[in-house]
Amino acid sequence: MKKNTSYFHPIYFPTKVAIVDDDPDYLQQVSLLVNDDVICDLFTSPSEALKVVQDYDENNDRFTRHYTQQWRENLDDTDLGVAANNPHQFINDDRRFDLFSVMVIDYAMPEMSGLDLCKQLSNPWIKKILVTGKADLDVAVQAFNQGLIDQFIRKDEGDVDILLNSAIDKLSHQYFTDRCAPNNEVLFREAPYLFENSFVRWFTHLCHDHGIVEYYLKGDLLNSVFLLVTRTGKIKLLFLQTPEQSKAQYEIALDNEKIPAELLDAIYTRDVIPCLFGRGVFDSGFKDIWYHYAFPAKKFNGYVYAMVDANDLPEFKVEHVGYSYNQFYSDFFAELVCD
Repeated sequence: MKKNTSYFHPIYFPTKVAIVDDDPDYLQQVSLLVNDDVICDLFTSPSEALKVVQDYDENNDRFTRHYTQQWRENLDDTDLGVAANNPHQFINDDRRFDLFSVMVIDYAMPEMSGLDLCKQLSNPWIKKILVTGKADLDVAVQAFNQGLIDQFIRKDEGDVDILLNSAIDKLSHQYFTDRCAPNNEVLFREAPYLFENSFVRWFTHLCHDHGIVEYYLKGDLLNSVFLLVTRTGKIKLLFLQTPEQSKAQYEIALDNEKIPAELLDAIYTRDVIPCLFGRGVFDSGFKDIWYHYAFPAKKFNGYVYAMVDANDLPEFKVEHVGYSYNQFYSDFFAELVCD
């Protein structure tokens, strides 16, 4: 398997883009180039943009910070089974989508240049795209080489819409990758697939095919579990096992006399994944109801996986998140109309 030069992030949810340009007409024009499913806040004043973005960041960044802190301390502490069955900041916090991950900034503005805005931005994680004229190209290249900006786009480029949307998509994901970077050692040990290009491509296509817009990874000895959320807030669970996790699960099952022989054989051949949420591992009541928790496994590059609707798990009581991206999207534009 080809290993990624970096890695894939274990958490993702839609975030906002701030667009800053002193020319209201051009600001509106740029916003119309951005894909419809991306929420943009528009600013004609660089200082106002700086204040709003940093205020939002201070109030809402705890969401991502707390999640990554749990990864850093102990992967097993991030219990998304509990998160989905109780009010929890991860999937029920209606402010999570207010987080800014990318800023699109015009270079030449009278109040403050785009580069000065970037220098004053205190959040090191927010990604910055500088929009420049042809005459400012050398300045943009220098700023990029110095790490002050993450990308630059010239206004006169013919495919500026494609370049802009590609940059926003890439950098919004990079935001989460960088936020989780301090956890590399834990991630590589517990979720090595995040470092494989083939997995990243497969997982990206899977999310696209099933309408997944946010996900959160929880790992333990026997399974890695992605809590997947659609745009409408429906919850799906992706259970993923490495060969080592499959072996550990079989060895635990082998020592338990309550496990039916049929299930034991299926675990050994990796034809099923027992998906256990809210139960002890193969507890006393499991023998008679195991088929409710064992799902046919599919294979991918040495891994086995099963994707399950939340309502197919008997003890997983929540089928939808408390606040979906669809709700946030509707509320955002309803507020714009009221304003």
